[in-house]
Amino acid sequence: VRYYNQCREKWRKRALDNQQKVRLLSQKAVDLEKSREQWKAEALDSRNEIKRLKRELEKFQKKKKLRK
Repeated sequence: VRYYNQCREKWRKRALDNQQKVRLLSQKAVDLEKSREQWKAEALDSRNEIKRLKRELEKFQKKKKLRK
């Protein structure tokens, strides 16, 4: 009986440890997803800013050519 109780306690401990690992990994996945979305949004904003600045540069270059 004592052997079975020890086995059960070991199994319980492993199960609790595994549950904790699953919770931590799930939270980490959520955090990584949020971080990824933030970086993605920032990258898209930067890309749009670059496009806007390129258009503005082209506009000024055309004006400069017309003045010559």
